[in-house]
Amino acid sequence: MRIALVIVGSSLMLGASVGVAQQPKLPDLTGLWVITEVRVDVDRPEPDFEGGELMIVRNRMAVGPKLSAENTRAAIFRFRLGRSDGTVTFDLVVVREGKEVLMPGICRVVGDHMEICCGESVRPDTYAGGAGRILIRAKRFRE
Repeated sequence: MRIALVIVGSSLMLGASVGVAQQPKLPDLTGLWVITEVRVDVDRPEPDFEGGELMIVRNRMAVGPKLSAENTRAAIFRFRLGRSDGTVTFDLVVVREGKEVLMPGICRVVGDHMEICCGESVRPDTYAGGAGRILIRAKRFRE
């Protein structure tokens, strides 16, 4: 009985590693990020963008011009990280007209740089601005 279980377990482990795409590791987004670029519904950066910050803790993201304990002007959003077809997904939950709306998106972190791209109803497949999209680029804050 014990030998049969070892053989079955070994074959399951071998089968799992053959031909199965490796899913990406979910990035650690926790901390303070300085926003370097924002694009909303356009292919070019917002011309009036004067900078801002993102503070991410667990599944919450605060966005504001300069985040501190005294700043009460931050907008708070919820999000969900996940994986789909080798891509890290970032689904943003926003409130519009009193209802929660899910904006499906993608996220990647390379070194200290993060990109988030969310669509109105369809998950983007590239990190680019455009109609119905929000693109945020940020750099991790280091003292």
